[in-house]
Amino acid sequence: MEGFTVTPETRELLMRCIRKEMTYDEAIDSIIASYVPQT
Repeated sequence: MEGFTVTPETRELLMRCIRKEMTYDEAIDSIIASYVPQT
């Protein structure tokens, strides 16, 4: 994806998905939360 930088945190989430430690939905929620400013 252009303009999408993969942070170490994102890489770790994806690796956890691959190892079946979490679902892709959980990872996506975490990634979105990391990009959305916390209020």
